[in-house]
Amino acid sequence: MLMTSVLGVKRSISHWHLAIAAIIASLVAVLPDHSRVVTAVEPVDEIIAYVVEGTGNGHGRGLSQWGAYGWAVEHGWEWEQILDHYYGGTVMGDIDPNQRIRVRLTDFDGSSWMGVTSASSSASWSSPDGSGTGVSAIKVAEVAANQFDIYIGDGLACPGASTLSVPDGPISTDSTEFDAVRMIQTFLTAFGWDPNGIDGYFGPQTESAVRAYETDEGLTVDGVWDIGDATRARELIAAATSTIGWGEPIRVSGPVVISTTVDESLAEPGDVLGLCSGSGAVTHYRGSLELRDTSSGNRVINEVSVENYLRGVVPREVSASWGDRGDGAGMNALRAQAVAARSYGIRQERYDYAGTCDTSSCQVYGGAATRATAKA
Repeated sequence: MLMTSVLGVKRSISHWHLAIAAIIASLVAVLPDHSRVVTAVEPVDEIIAYVVEGTGNGHGRGLSQWGAYGWAVEHGWEWEQILDHYYGGTVMGDIDPNQRIRVRLTDFDGSSWMGVTSASSSASWSSPDGSGTGVSAIKVAEVAANQFDIYIGDGLACPGASTLSVPDGPISTDSTEFDAVRMIQTFLTAFGWDPNGIDGYFGPQTESAVRAYETDEGLTVDGVWDIGDATRARELIAAATSTIGWGEPIRVSGPVVISTTVDESLAEPGDVLGLCSGSGAVTHYRGSLELRDTSSGNRVINEVSVENYLRGVVPREVSASWGDRGDGAGMNALRAQAVAARSYGIRQERYDYAGTCDTSSCQVYGGAATRATAKA
């Protein structure tokens, strides 16, 4: 079920504290020292402060998760009543359960590579220039604007550092060599020196990360990326490269889409596609994964059915344990959240390449499962 009206902008508020206090100060008149006389107002026997505390998520406009919980558990409301309360004037309607939604995975914004694993060796790749199928590991590495090399792995592993490259430099603050800066930022992120984003801008935070890298590796600490920094980075990359064998690269144009033949809805979370992070950790996503060149830089997108999208949203927007509260009455809060999340998700059209994103700026979405490494 969905609500056919536009539900407004959703915000996630993790902590709030409201204090309403009135301070009444004693009025004291001090006379010259020789009098030793002090007068004061009488104490006031009244309540002068109210403090209300709470923690939870909610919408800037629309449904309040904690409010829905209260209406369900404390007042016994059904999920329809809760939705009517928060979204007056709307009507219910049906959607195709197979309708799909495209989600921008923001942690990979600007990434020059994508690594994907398939425990069932059923991953496939496709691009405007070709396709391949039935593999356990795929890495996609950017070589030029909208040009990518595809490597097929002979085992279940993340590509890790083997996809990274760095420029010689020198590159420093306010550089206009955006692609080169992105390479530096990608390397720093993968090896633990966080530049706070991969955006192609060599600002104070990237300079700070470069200085931390130079300090830790015994290099000249000047915040300028030069040949010495690049040489040491290449040594680290070579040392960290996975022992898995990767085939010869296949040069293709983007976008590159990776999918799987396992059933998106019925498969166990660990059997759907796994997306590798720079650290080697894996997040599993139902549906397909795509690396695309956009006017704002590279983007990684998860395309998934709306119902499977909800499986990655609702438990992260509210606690699944609510369903057991009030002898099961809490399920109505979860049902109301699911309808609101579904409605909000399909009504967003934030980008020309995706409808929504995976953070609280849109709705929190965490995919199907996570694991520390591809083989964990």
